[in-house]
Amino acid sequence: MTLSNQIHTNMSMPVALVNALERSFGNASGNAPDNIQESHVISPENTAMKNYEEESRGGLRQWLKLPDNHFMPCQDTCSTLTAGVYESQITDSGLPVLTRLQVIFDSIVNLPDSASDKVLASIRHFWKSEDKFLRKGHLYKRGIMLFGNPGSGKTVTIIRLMQDLISEEGIVLLVRSPVVTKIAIQHIRRLEPKRRMICVLEDLDELVRMHGEAEFLALLDGEYQTNNVLFLASTNYPEKLDDRFINRPSRFDEVIKIDMPSAEARRTYLYAKLDVEEAKSFDLDGWVSDTDGLSIAHLRELIIAVTCLGRPYDEVIARLTRMKQKPSSRDTTFAVSSGQYA
Repeated sequence: MTLSNQIHTNMSMPVALVNALERSFGNASGNAPDNIQESHVISPENTAMKNYEEESRGGLRQWLKLPDNHFMPCQDTCSTLTAGVYESQITDSGLPVLTRLQVIFDSIVNLPDSASDKVLASIRHFWKSEDKFLRKGHLYKRGIMLFGNPGSGKTVTIIRLMQDLISEEGIVLLVRSPVVTKIAIQHIRRLEPKRRMICVLEDLDELVRMHGEAEFLALLDGEYQTNNVLFLASTNYPEKLDDRFINRPSRFDEVIKIDMPSAEARRTYLYAKLDVEEAKSFDLDGWVSDTDGLSIAHLRELIIAVTCLGRPYDEVIARLTRMKQKPSSRDTTFAVSSGQYA
């Protein structure tokens, strides 16, 4: 499971939104940097852009609320962002437009003795420690990197931290472009200096491959650093990342492995997701034993396939176990036959 699977958004700019931008654009801050990918840049017509700059000469003070959950810095209107999860784009003039996303999560089961619980407790303690950081002259920020096999629970841990912060009126930025995110953070801090914020860098190794190391290093501890922020990254492949990420506190202060769920954790998850009568009718001890080494995502599929789709248990567990092996186009064991999985 990744965060992108949980999010429903339309990042295209509707005509109504472009018109609203044309009417309400704030103080221009110069052209967008050249190294921002085109997909992150909103490009109104040049004549409209000139009107923005001519009509708005005052300082940026608040957030402008636009249609379809879009926000941008402006002179007046809403003073704070609504708590939630955001993606950011940037205008030709270099100002960010934040889009609050609709995020739909599966119900989360708190598993016993999980690394997720320890991370959550650590970050809750961090959010209560601002005075200690500032009194000692430290920047009040934190960096956490989670690594582990696919399906081990990294995304679930991130979701729990996101939900925790949003419940306390914080905001979450999903990092797609390091340059755009840096600009968004600068404006958020200008308008809301004390707002708690998590910047999520999911699949960091892939993001670095796409955008380069230098931009992410600048985002993590470059010249435009700020307080009240947690950088939260995940990767399946920490070996692909340079030591400047892995072995560099102040960029990532803690690098934490999220293991596959233990037998006790698997039992807890199964009991939580099965109805009472289902739990009584199934051999739960056998289920726990058979799923050794499988992820929560595998357990979820086991429950769905057996209880929702009516598939035979033995067939499903065999299929899930085979998924550990990388399939080949010549391998017939992964084929679908007679409407059922072989």
